[in-house]
Amino acid sequence: MRHFRGSVGCLAVVLAAMAGCSEVGQEAPGTVRDTQPLSIPPAAPESDPWYFQWAGDKVFFVATEAVHGRELWVSDGTSTGTQLVLDINPGGGSSSPNQLVLGDGGLYFRANDGLGERLWVSDGTPGGTRPLLTGSEAESLEVMAFAPAGGSLFLAVPHPYPGAGLWKSDGTPAGTVLLKSLNVAELLKEVDGTLFFLAEDWETGPALWKSDGTPEGTVPLTALSMSGPQVRDSERVGGTLFFTLQSWGDSSTRELWKSDGTPGGTVLLKVFSNVPSIPGYSLSPFEDLTAVGGTLFFVGYDETHGPHLWKSDGTGVGTVRVMPSGLPANWWFEPKFLLGVNGLVYFTAQTMESGNDPWTFSYELWRSDGTAEGTVRLTNFPGEGFDSPECVPVGWVGSRALFSTFKYSEPRSRELWASDGTVEGTVKLRAFAPDFTGAFFWMSGSSQNAFFFAGDDGVHGREPWKTDGTPEGTVMLRDIWADGP
Repeated sequence: MRHFRGSVGCLAVVLAAMAGCSEVGQEAPGTVRDTQPLSIPPAAPESDPWYFQWAGDKVFFVATEAVHGRELWVSDGTSTGTQLVLDINPGGGSSSPNQLVLGDGGLYFRANDGLGERLWVSDGTPGGTRPLLTGSEAESLEVMAFAPAGGSLFLAVPHPYPGAGLWKSDGTPAGTVLLKSLNVAELLKEVDGTLFFLAEDWETGPALWKSDGTPEGTVPLTALSMSGPQVRDSERVGGTLFFTLQSWGDSSTRELWKSDGTPGGTVLLKVFSNVPSIPGYSLSPFEDLTAVGGTLFFVGYDETHGPHLWKSDGTGVGTVRVMPSGLPANWWFEPKFLLGVNGLVYFTAQTMESGNDPWTFSYELWRSDGTAEGTVRLTNFPGEGFDSPECVPVGWVGSRALFSTFKYSEPRSRELWASDGTVEGTVKLRAFAPDFTGAFFWMSGSSQNAFFFAGDDGVHGREPWKTDGTPEGTVMLRDIWADGP
């Protein structure tokens, strides 16, 4: 059985590199100049905030301070409204909350109160923060994964642990029950109150299942013929779930599926064959399913064109490659890190003419509306190979996409940028201290009014920051390590 992927994304080191689009000696529109590193003193103590998760008018996150260790925090977007929720592991010990997931009942997460790691729920107040399964039949179960849907929290207990199957909980002992005894492989996403998941019962092979939170509504949709199917990614588009599969022992074949929650509406859309695997590098195809309006965008692959931007309307004939206008047919176009904002999909790309040196590339920020003419480059960062800053879309605020840049080679640099989808509206917000941990903008949270993230200005260490999408509105929220709770 496949282990669940952790909730922390990792920024892969790029091994397959591409070249820029402009001709030698010419500077392309959107070329970025004057990317200066921020000089920094020795590292300061820091709260190292992670797992920013929006919940209505507040944001949860995990941070460290000297008195209480690493615990759950909450903020209303102001310095005075940024507070420790509860010292779950009392004293200087850390409960180290992780896997923060928002549901109708509040924020669900794992934490260690000193007696072991278990599931908790919080409404952002000390009195509303408690262990979830205390006193229930599921209290001692080995919960592999959990997901909210339809007002309940679904729990997956893997085989061969006692109680193996799909459970649900409403947060009370009486409302925590086993729905179906089966071998759950992976929980996918909720669509209109229904949870989709991969599982196999004790008589049949692997299949896509769904559950509405009742035993009779926990049923298989379609058998999966692929050996050892492994989900690469899943995404909801309207009332449809899209997901990609590969075999546990063979990653060279990927399948794109969709389901509307009925057996007849669960169909294979397209098979991608001979997908390459590069040792030490997580290739991006089929791991960036992104909904923009009623369209699914993703990174697909074929042997003729290599990795490219694809889109799907949920039909086989409507699952097609998006080729940028003006890009020669013999050029490779390698997008990754897709992000949907305000009717557009943003992504990092590298382009290369067949036969060119694969290390002579520069990172570029692109956006697309799904048409050839609407797929355009916004920036072309200077330099070649690792001398060129990598750009990664990380979130959004209002109608603007946010992305970070990081230059691996000396002098290193890291910056936060914003874009409204035009070359002129793609601007730098602020420079930050370089950081090799890969956690600078990961686990950040977006809303209409603010984007929260972990930033290091070179003086205070890594602390919680926020931005409204403007340079002057990009500020440190609070110096938690220095100020304490």
